[in-house]
Amino acid sequence: ILMCKGEIYGRVNSDDLLAEGAVQKVVDYFVSHPDVDIVYGECPLVDEHGSSFRGRFLKVIRDFYFKRLLRNWYGVLPTPTVFMKRAILDDVGLQDVSLHHAADYDLWCRIARKRYRFEYISETLAKFRIHSDQKSTLMKKHHAEIIQVTRRYGSWMDVLYAQSHLKYLLFRTYLGKIKWALLENVKS
Repeated sequence: ILMCKGEIYGRVNSDDLLAEGAVQKVVDYFVSHPDVDIVYGECPLVDEHGSSFRGRFLKVIRDFYFKRLLRNWYGVLPTPTVFMKRAILDDVGLQDVSLHHAADYDLWCRIARKRYRFEYISETLAKFRIHSDQKSTLMKKHHAEIIQVTRRYGSWMDVLYAQSHLKYLLFRTYLGKIKWALLENVKS
């Protein structure tokens, strides 16, 4: 980030992919909507070879507001699709490097508290790669940091809401693993 010299900042993790033409779409959007500070878009899931992962997309919330971010942090802003004006980082600071799993969530909270304008654009901007070694599969550590950040910026109600949402996601993940194991047994 410190080496970023342009007016627009975006970050794609080493295991994710920037969609073809994404940068031009973002630049064009900022030029035609100068009042927008941050844009984000669609993010399909892909496997380790870059092929569609069961036709699924990361969940995106189209109507962004701070309380929704605190209570439904999962998939509100798919990180590889987020692009912002560089001046925002100069104002709110960089990512908190002490957070290994929720640094982007913390950054979004700091930006949202300052009332910068987030806007969803209906374009695929990046692809999120699913593989066994990715950091986001470390659920317990990931969830602990989400709660830590929610406590930092939200009310006790936001924390309770986030905790129940995390338990629901964990339940769905395990249910999905059982479903796929059962389907594999049926096939063989």
